[in-house]
Amino acid sequence: NIPGFREGVIKSFTVWLDIHGSERVNQPWFFYLIFACVYEIYAVVMGLLAIGHTIRRPRLLPILLVYWTVTSFFIYSVAGEKAAWLTLHSTLPLTLLASWYVGARVSRITARGSRLAVIVVTIVLLAWTARNSVPVSFVHGDVPYDFVVYTQTSRDVLDSLEIIEEAGRRTGQGNALPVFLHPETHWPYAWYLRDHTAIQYASEMTERPIQKIILASDVSARE
Repeated sequence: NIPGFREGVIKSFTVWLDIHGSERVNQPWFFYLIFACVYEIYAVVMGLLAIGHTIRRPRLLPILLVYWTVTSFFIYSVAGEKAAWLTLHSTLPLTLLASWYVGARVSRITARGSRLAVIVVTIVLLAWTARNSVPVSFVHGDVPYDFVVYTQTSRDVLDSLEIIEEAGRRTGQGNALPVFLHPETHWPYAWYLRDHTAIQYASEMTERPIQKIILASDVSARE
């Protein structure tokens, strides 16, 4: 499928050009800098020290890592879409740079006290990083205490799904239970109801449902 291969390569660029122009998920240019300072303090502190060290004593590997880090932050800060899920592209090279610097310092320092100081500082920064990253990943869940939770769905969605599943069990229709979705409710129910086979997705707000179960937003309900 040569045409499909060609189209896939071309559209992998054009789709992001369109998103850049529309600024689908827009934030200030310093969004990734704030994100890194909040969630990746180890990488930020050691990465900045690594950049200074590389400027004074340039070597091939750190130069490449510095180039990767700086260009990544620049490109994604200029891009129209700035979102939490894109931070990996700038955080990854920064983390590698920071880790290279720590490893180089520990291996080259001969004084036991100085080496111990670097190790202690590294442990403290990693603990600080874990203090911010572990709760957002394993404690807070979908509750938007942290700004890394960029999209947050109401927990009423789960209550609605329990009603739909219970209705499917009582009627014996299961996943074949007819459900009507007004346009404003397509997402995220399109994901949660992906295994259902009788979903009617309304294309217009004025479209009338024929199903008994109707999911509608406040706007569609008023209309």
